[in-house]
Amino acid sequence: QGEIEINCMELRIRPYFSPIKINKCRKCFKHDHFTSQCTNTQLCSQCGQHHPLKEWCNNELKCVNCQQHHYSAHSSCPVAQQKRKQLLRADKSTMCSTAS
Repeated sequence: QGEIEINCMELRIRPYFSPIKINKCRKCFKHDHFTSQCTNTQLCSQCGQHHPLKEWCNNELKCVNCQQHHYSAHSSCPVAQQKRKQLLRADKSTMCSTAS
């Protein structure tokens, strides 16, 4: 954090942290592994159940991670947001320790 002068203008600067992307399995929708590593059963992203995915799901929305009323792959999921915060903290601490 600080300031830098460019062309007689003082600009505030701060560290840049790249957007944090979390693992999101597209088979079971858990956040602790990649799809290629998944050994779980294919689940519906809408209802979180195991059923044929070729037809539209008429079941109610239910996230497999938090059991709330949204798609399992949705970024608003509290479990996904918490995971993103953990990764951000780890990323910041790594950046700070390498900068010293």
